Amino acid sequence: MSQIVEVFPNSDLRSGHPGLTRLALKHKRNPEALGTAKWLFFLNRKQTAFKLLGAGGVLVHWRAPENRRVDVAAIRYIPECFDGKSFDFNIAVKHSLREQLGKRWSE
Repeated sequence: MSQIVEVFPNSDLRSGHPGLTRLALKHKRNPEALGTAKWLFFLNRKQTAFKLLGAGGVLVHWRAPENRRVDVAAIRYIPECFDGKSFDFNIAVKHSLREQLGKRWSE
């Protein structure tokens, strides 16, 4: 099962693989030492975009439409909506809403 092992808030996403790797190493997390389906999560300061960095240089970049903020409560559901090939953050948001609304959720 996929898992986010650490979250790095207020990250500068412009730096790409090298900069994110340096940031992770600074915090004693080596992206190359991550197991399969283990991810480091980098969220920009405005909370409008994020990147996932995994072993082997796998990088996922997602930007919220119309510069809306990322639903931070949905971050924990990201592993469930990313299979290593395709990614749909809306699935994570839907899981988060379902949890927050409980029985009041209807399809």
